[in-house]
Amino acid sequence: MCEGTPASVEFRLRSRETRSPRLTSGANDFFLGGIDFFFLIVYPKVHDKSTQVTAIYMSPLRPCLVSAKAAKTATVREMQVAILGGAQAMSVAKTSKFSRITRAYTIKIEANPGKAEEARYCLYWYRAYTLEYCAKYFAQGPETKRHAESTAGLGWLANQAQQRARGIINAGFAAEKGSGTPFRCPSDFPLLCDATIQEAKGTTYTYWIKPPTCGWMPTRTHRALKNALRRGGKLRPTCEVRQGKRGSLLARVFVEFPKVKPVLSADVLACDVGVNIGVARSDGYKSKPLRPLLNQATARKGARQKQRHRKKSSRTAVKQLLDREARKAVTLAALGGKTLVIENPQTLSNLKPLGSIGGWPRQHYGARCLQIAEEMNVFVWSQHPARSSITCPACGHCDKANRRGEVFHCMACGFHEHADTVASQNLARWARGKIRTILRRPRNKHDTLHCSTAPSSGRVEKS
Repeated sequence: MCEGTPASVEFRLRSRETRSPRLTSGANDFFLGGIDFFFLIVYPKVHDKSTQVTAIYMSPLRPCLVSAKAAKTATVREMQVAILGGAQAMSVAKTSKFSRITRAYTIKIEANPGKAEEARYCLYWYRAYTLEYCAKYFAQGPETKRHAESTAGLGWLANQAQQRARGIINAGFAAEKGSGTPFRCPSDFPLLCDATIQEAKGTTYTYWIKPPTCGWMPTRTHRALKNALRRGGKLRPTCEVRQGKRGSLLARVFVEFPKVKPVLSADVLACDVGVNIGVARSDGYKSKPLRPLLNQATARKGARQKQRHRKKSSRTAVKQLLDREARKAVTLAALGGKTLVIENPQTLSNLKPLGSIGGWPRQHYGARCLQIAEEMNVFVWSQHPARSSITCPACGHCDKANRRGEVFHCMACGFHEHADTVASQNLARWARGKIRTILRRPRNKHDTLHCSTAPSSGRVEKS
């Protein structure tokens, strides 16, 4: 990807069914729709590799992850059935554009032991039916046109599992045809099934959830879901019930946001992620450092190991801080009508990890900014971060001697500032210059402007 371009580039998939659905590409993968949560279908002797087409991510209303080559050859109908499970794909196929953004939230189901056991029984049979139909359709080969079989007497559960399995096999063979990587029949499937959700009235609970063969089970909302609905999201009437790590029941609910094309502006707000300053912005803002959080997590992890407790991730506290800072930055950019500038995630993924924490905090922060900006209609510009912390923003002098640890002191003009703040200012300066060049360029109907959060036909604000 060229220097200065956003991390995601729009790609239009053309097939014999339809010509307008959009696929948003990351580094090497294509996601249909823009949904960021998914389950993994495990294949025999195949590990989870995001660039391998044999690992297909599946779940209701979730993207099917395939390689770029497979995305060009797979039909839209096969991918829609694989993602939505058949019945819901019919309604999606009628619309040519995905005009809404979907986000998933997990809430805990507070069911009594009897209903919980009924729900687990439903999950078990849904998985059994899915694997059975997958084996049947896989044995038919890639060239067979798979029609829906009669599930009379088996119930709604078997019908939905059959449509899901047909979509999985069709998408898998399409990926094999496009990439040449052998497709293997799924050997495992997560314990989950579709369910309906409705608002609870006259009770202390927030929602009622009903799997296919069970009664209504109560659940309560949480702050993240409340905030999503408060920001204009709409709760879908369908959800997903699955089993948690310790046998508890969880519901994954889906919230839709209206998709609006963001506006590119030369007024930018740049962010840089570091250890000594978590997030440094070009407006002078400095967040809390990440190093104390990492030290506390390391000490806590050692104490838990001595007591033989379960292991916990040492990155949780850092991710929570970066999530809050990403929300602040995107909100500030939305209020001011600014373009948010971040370090190019693709460039960071290709670099060798340096420092005490490597590159994962920068990638996590960039991904969160892209996700939140998509909901708040903020244009995100990904800038190449090379030499941003050793270049003087005042005179432009670039020299490794300008930086000594956290301190930046220009050897040419004497400019003095924190190194992370200097990096954010350089990112803003470089991005502003390239954006102004684009805004001055005459536009026509064939001109496209690639954006990470909207189609390439997004509106452009002239400065």
